[in-house]
This record gives sequence, structure tokens and C-alpha cells, in this order.
Amino acid sequence: MGDNDLEASLKYVVLAADNHPDFQFILPITAVLWAERTIYKPLVLSTYTGGELKSLAKQGIISLKTIGTEITANRLSIKLVRWYSWQWANPDDELFLMDADLWPIDGEFHNPKTDKDVVLFYADAYKGRMYSTAAVRARATALKEITKGESVTSRMREIAEYPEQWEGHHSDDCSQSELLLKWPGYPSHCHMINRGPSPPKTRIDRADWPTKFKLDGMIDAHLPRDIADVRVWKLIEPLFNLLAPYRIEWVKKYTREFWKQNA
Repeated sequence: MGDNDLEASLKYVVLAADNHPDFQFILPITAVLWAERTIYKPLVLSTYTGGELKSLAKQGIISLKTIGTEITANRLSIKLVRWYSWQWANPDDELFLMDADLWPIDGEFHNPKTDKDVVLFYADAYKGRMYSTAAVRARATALKEITKGESVTSRMREIAEYPEQWEGHHSDDCSQSELLLKWPGYPSHCHMINRGPSPPKTRIDRADWPTKFKLDGMIDAHLPRDIADVRVWKLIEPLFNLLAPYRIEWVKKYTREFWKQNA
């Protein structure tokens, strides 16, 4: 074990959030779902590590790391920071980089059998031009190689030097795909999973959020925006209750306390 407190050689889903209320609201909920429905233990990177996150960490449900606000000053950097989570991991840990507003439904899909160092779970999202970096799993050693062993602040300085019109200034898919495509292990050490046009048919998507949920054949769910709004959460809550029935009372208590504290 290195200079970290993560358990040896495990699979982690890496979630990150700054102080934005929507993401601070949904982060504990998403972490619980990943813990409940998949083999991944959430590794949560957050500017705020109190409240429910601290409680989940004490229970051993998540591993929790504090990131400074200087890292998250730019909206892009909060997405990039996941790519540098290898610094908290053991070399053979598998790190699944994931958005806080994307929920797992099919646990088996998210754990494919492969000996490849990198798994691209939505490889055809951009038809090879770049990759969806919200669904990349990599061995910690490979992730370190892809990011050249550098830091997120170093990468942000590099990005700042690119022409203003470069898409990577606002798209982590673009900026980090550039590093992936230059990695010597690409594509031979990558396991590609295609899901078809966006949004995939196997996704419950914010663009057409249903009033009733059918989970058969579904892989994941991309949540509506403004998640911390009580009215929006009421549209999402029935899905949570289906996915984690043993957590219904917990989520009621958590959301009630969150809104009370943030009134």
C-alpha cells in the first residue's frame, strides 16, 4: 500500500464535485447507488467533506478526499481532477471515472470481463474523434501514464496555451481524449464498448425523462438538471426508490436535512 488509505487492489468509481449546490446535493446519493448496485467502492473527491459525505466515509461506504477550491476554480477542472485520482490509489486499483449525475442501473454492464488496462464504456459517442470521458475505467498505473504523471493544475496550464477556439477549453471529453489518443497503449490496451447514437437507447435520459420507470434493458440514467430543486428531485426520487429500496428512508431524511440547511 502506498501513501494512501485505500484498500489494496480494488475497483473504485471516482466522483468529484465542487461547491455547486446541485452536485453537493446529489453526490452522496449517487455514491450510495454505486455502492449498492455495483462492485465499485466510491472514491469521492470534493471541496466539502462534511455532513453526509463524512458520515458515509465513517461507515466505510465511501473513501473521501478533500480537493482545494483552487483546483475547482474553473468548471472544466472539476471534471479533469478525476483523471488524476491515481495519486490516491494503489498501482493495480481500477478507477472508473464517472459524473455525479449519472446513475448505474445494470451493475454487470459496468464490470466487463477484460484484461485491458483501459475500458471505454461509450467508445462510439464521437465516432473515434474523441471519447466520452465520463465513462472511462483505467488501471491506476495506466491513468498515471496517460496523464504523464502530472497534476490537474499542470494540465489546466497546458490547456490555457491552446488557441481560444479549441474545444478542449470547455470539454473534458476533448482535452483528456487528446492525452488518451497519445498514450502508447491506445488502442491496443483499450477495451471498447459501443452504445450507439447519443443518448443511448439503454439510458434513461434527461432529454426525455419519464414519469414511470422501466428498468429492464436499461444500463444507466442521466439525471435532469437543477437536481437540488425540490420539484426536480420529486421527478427523480421514484427512480432512486426502485434502484435502492432499502435506502428509501435514508434518502428522505438526507434530502429533508439538506433543504433545511440550505433554505
